[in-house]
Order: sequence, then structure tokens, then C-alpha cells
Amino acid sequence: MTVAVVSSGMYSMGHAVVGHRLASYLRFSKVPVTLFSDQSDILAGSGTCLDALPLTRIEEFCLRHQSRDNILFFDSIPLRRSDLLFSLVKASRATRATRVTGHTGWLPKINDSLVGCWRELLDFVGIKTIVVYHGTDVCNGKCHISNLAKTLGVRVVHSGLLFPLLSGTKERRSRSLVLSMGGGAVAEPIVQLANRIAHSGRWEVTLFVGPYAAFRGSLCEKIRWHRFGPQFLDHLRTAEASIARSGYGTCVDHIATKTPVLFMPMKNEDNPEQKCNASWASRFTHKRVVVRGSNVRILPSANVTLPVGFNWSSVWCQL
Repeated sequence: MTVAVVSSGMYSMGHAVVGHRLASYLRFSKVPVTLFSDQSDILAGSGTCLDALPLTRIEEFCLRHQSRDNILFFDSIPLRRSDLLFSLVKASRATRATRVTGHTGWLPKINDSLVGCWRELLDFVGIKTIVVYHGTDVCNGKCHISNLAKTLGVRVVHSGLLFPLLSGTKERRSRSLVLSMGGGAVAEPIVQLANRIAHSGRWEVTLFVGPYAAFRGSLCEKIRWHRFGPQFLDHLRTAEASIARSGYGTCVDHIATKTPVLFMPMKNEDNPEQKCNASWASRFTHKRVVVRGSNVRILPSANVTLPVGFNWSSVWCQL
């Protein structure tokens, strides 16, 4: 049996993390994987970029998976990139392989029109199963996708969280604080907070910004800032505390590294995803951060149990 992972457009750093990590877990599980994406930096030299691939090549790719025992895994595409999905429809329908899509479970925007469109797309491509990247211990079967399963006409399989694959332990640096803002489209509140804390002189502040971040004012010279990259996780593992947005990738990174965190979800009313993430992830953080003015305090959280991690063998048996 072969799994072909077709990865969707990743509009935020969090979804780029998902694309990377899913592929890593599948390779780690020793499952044959063909990874296609429309975002080249997710592939890191290990796959083929869909946007640069002629439709005939995509058809060839799908036709190689004719057996019903094979699985075509569309990572988020039907719920995120309908334009890309239509370019894959002819090719994917030509194969008898089982078609599955994967998703974090929480949606950035939900309305009747979108739900109707998603149902039509899923039905047209023949997708009857959605794998959500968390366990029932996280959502109690009440994440957005689970709630919409009957309406969408799909079955939901819970995989467990896509934690980073960490090795060894790292010593935390005293009074070190990491602030991060995901994609960075709404950067100003985080930047202002970073400036306020840095000016107090009580913390060594490192700021990580996404590809869309733009600073309206000046950044305190005491702040070290970086674009998101592989080094973010190392900084997070050695930080004494963190303040962050609450995309999926950010949440699982903080849970896995046990870094005390204050989640600051985006307040856009059309974006319930981040508020939901902050709610469930806060239950699994070992310590929490509280900010009053420029004063940062770390408080313990009680009765923390690490949620279930990604289990491909369990998912495989249910597909």
C-alpha cells in the first residue's frame, strides 16, 4: 500500500508547520509517501511543487495509484484551496485509490455558503473521510470538523496531535522571553507588547515574525528579531516564557516543549479558529504566563496531562 500526500496551499506559518510535520511523521512511520505541494518551502527539496507541475504530470501521478489499496491524502485542499482542487479533479477521479483529506479540525471561517461549497467539493472528488490532527481528548468530538461531519457527508478520524519530533533536552535561559506572531498580518499588538517588556529591562526579548509582518513604529533596540524558520523551536525550548498567537502549529509546539505561554488569539470575529485553539491548548500547558503592563509572571497550571500524539498506525486501520 502507498500513501500519496497532496499538500494544500498553506496561507499561514501554522499550516506550513502542519504540511512539514505530516510528511515527517509519515516518513518516520516507514510508510511510502509521495508528497506534492503548491508551496515549495514546505517541501525542502523532498517533493514536487504543484504550481510548477503541468496538469498532465499530475494525472500521471494519480494514475500510478490505481489500486483500491492505495490512499490519496489531500491535506486541507478541499477546505482551503478550491481553485487548486479543481485542477486535480480530473486526475484524482481517474484513480480507484481511496481519497482522504486531513485538517487541523478548526476552521478560520464558517458560514452556510462555505459549508455548502465544501460538501459539493468533497462529494465531487469522492472524499468520504477527514483525518483531524488531534485526538478526542483534545476536542471531545466537538471540533468544527466533527460538528460539521454529518452536514459534509464525511466520517471523521482523529489522529492525535502533530507534535514536533524533539531529541534530547535543552537548558532554559533565565529571564528569556520569546514573542511570536505567526503569519504576522496583525502584528502591531505583539510588537507594542514586545517593546513595553523590553524597555522594562527585566527580560531578554526575542521576537519572531511571519512573512506578512510590517512594523508601523520603531522596534526597541534591545529586541532581537527573526523571521520564522527552523530555529524557532530551539529558541522556544530554551526560553523561560513565551507570548504567542494561537495557530495550530504554535499550540502544539508550546505543549510539546512545556514552555510557559500566554496565548493571544487573533480577535477577528471571522476567525474562530485561533480562539478555539487557545482554549483547548491552554488546558495542556504546564505553566501559564500573565502580563500586567510590562510585568511578566509565570504561574503553574494544575493537573496537566499530555494529549495523545499522532498515531498513523491507528489512523491507517480506520481508512
